[in-house]
Amino acid sequence: MAKPWTYISLKAVFEHVEANKRLKIISHCPTLRSIEKETPLHLDYLSFRKNEIRINTKSIQSKPYKNKAGMKISAIDRLKSFLKERKTIRTKELEVLDLSCIPENLKINADSVNSGDLDFALVLSFLHTSSFPLKFLRMNISNTSANIAYANIAEKLVIRAVEVGRRTLERLTDILFNARNKNI
Repeated sequence: MAKPWTYISLKAVFEHVEANKRLKIISHCPTLRSIEKETPLHLDYLSFRKNEIRINTKSIQSKPYKNKAGMKISAIDRLKSFLKERKTIRTKELEVLDLSCIPENLKINADSVNSGDLDFALVLSFLHTSSFPLKFLRMNISNTSANIAYANIAEKLVIRAVEVGRRTLERLTDILFNARNKNI
C-alpha cells in the first residue's frame, strides 16, 4: 500500500508544476488548495484585464455564477479567488490593464511591468519591493501622478503620453533632460 504524501512533499511537487495545471488540479481537488496557495507561483507572463486574468499562455475569464448555497458570486470575485492569499507570485512579465481583478494585499515580484493607461502609482502598490529596479517599465505618463522617482524604478523606461497637457510636458521634460536613467 502506498504511503500518503506529506505536506512538504506536496509543496515541493506543486512548485514544479506549471501554473495552469496547478489551477486545474486544485479545481478538481479542493483539499489541496491550502498547500497550493503556500507554494510559490513562478510565471512567465501575468496579465490583469477586465474580467480576465492571463497566466502564461492561458486566459481565465469568468462569468457570474451561483455557488452550491445559491449565493451569486460575481465574475471579479471568482477571478480574485485564483490569486487571493498567495505567499509568493514571481513573474517575468506583468501587464496590468484593469485593477478590478487584483486581490487586495497581493504582492507580485516582476521583472518587467506594463501599466497600460492606468496610473502607475496604483500598480506600484501591488509590486513587491524586491522587484526594484525593474528591468523594463512601460507606462502612460499622462495618467500617472507626478511624485514617482522614474529614474530609480527601472533599468529601461518606455513612456507613453496620450494627453499632452502642460503638466505632462513639464514632467516629460524633467524626466528627459534631468535623466539619471540613460535608457528612457
